[in-house]
Amino acid sequence: SLTRFVNARFFHLAHLTDRMLSRLPVVFHAGTSAVAAHLRLPDLCPLPPGGEAYVQVELDEPMVVAPGDRFIVRRPAPATTLGGGCVVAADTRRMRRTRGNWGDQCRRREEAFRQPETALAYVLQDAGNRALTLEEWAAAALVEHGAAHELAGKLAADGIAVALPGE
Repeated sequence: SLTRFVNARFFHLAHLTDRMLSRLPVVFHAGTSAVAAHLRLPDLCPLPPGGEAYVQVELDEPMVVAPGDRFIVRRPAPATTLGGGCVVAADTRRMRRTRGNWGDQCRRREEAFRQPETALAYVLQDAGNRALTLEEWAAAALVEHGAAHELAGKLAADGIAVALPGE
């Protein structure tokens, strides 16, 4: 989806000598697009070469990304590839370090979205008490409508989901 905030798992290249600092200006490359951005680290500790962390990339312009998209991050000048990774989620807001453990939230989401059934369960839990149509639920979980319909019955039988009248 179109976003300015990309939550991702990032791998800093091991052969580099400098540690990465939060709010580092970078160029974010995903697919055929490149956008100026800032890479935000969740705990303000510099990321050493060879390190891995969940990060948020704050894009200067909105860009279309989806969970699972691969990306690279380059320093604008001198042009150097710093690392890359995999998009966990497109977010609607800036990461706040005071909102619980942001890194754990990213890890749980990434793990849940590895399988359609766990992705559906994650989206349902994330919705709280808000009812979702099957279309909303499937789209948020990135699951094809027919597969979501089948899995909804299983999740209802397991007591994870409740079927409401209508769809």
